[in-house]
Amino acid sequence: MRKIFIVLEIALVIALVWSAYVSCASYRYLKEHGYGKSEIPKVLAVYYHLSDGFTLKSSKDGSSEFIGNADSTYYEDSWKPSEYKYSDRLGQTIFYVAKDKKTKPQKFEIDLTENSCHWFAIYQMDHGQTIEKVKK
Repeated sequence: MRKIFIVLEIALVIALVWSAYVSCASYRYLKEHGYGKSEIPKVLAVYYHLSDGFTLKSSKDGSSEFIGNADSTYYEDSWKPSEYKYSDRLGQTIFYVAKDKKTKPQKFEIDLTENSCHWFAIYQMDHGQTIEKVKK
């Protein structure tokens, strides 16, 4: 029984050290792009696939910026928004359309920006959408 606890303790220490490393590296990248320490727990959730992403800011023109999975094919292959379906991809832009005619807006895009690192990527959405609204 004691050996099991020792193995679990070692695994926990390794996980904590790795999370600290990812946090420090993420902070450096976040700082480069004008964001701070408050985003680190959310970035860790994205990194460990506990979250699809989170909105950083929304602008008056209806676009929003969010941090999401570093692999953009995630939003094409495995991410399933509730009221939308994958439509097409053109370069770094992924297109979604509504599953029914009642859903507003009828379509939106996710566009990968040039601001990314190993742990996360920064994306843009349009038509007044945010990652949280679309996932509901």
